[in-house]
Amino acid sequence: MCWIQDIIRRWITINEQENYQKIGQLLINAGPEDAKKIIARTELFPEGDGCKYEFYYVDFSGKLDWPDPDGRAMRDLTKLLTVIHARYLGGN
Repeated sequence: MCWIQDIIRRWITINEQENYQKIGQLLINAGPEDAKKIIARTELFPEGDGCKYEFYYVDFSGKLDWPDPDGRAMRDLTKLLTVIHARYLGGN
């Protein structure tokens, strides 16, 4: 592998990791303060222009509940998921 390909591959990996970190931070920021664990299930629409979401969280007492993330968090999460999805479809 030539050195340029190696640099590009490392940059893509770092960029991809940053997207996963952004998703995690988004979920933490959108979740309630008493959340110990946040669970998100997503399903990207076939058109790639949106997602179906299910969110759950477990609070510090072990109680399961359902948060209601704001629209901005949902929009940002959808953007990040479509970027990751496009990357996997494109094979880059």
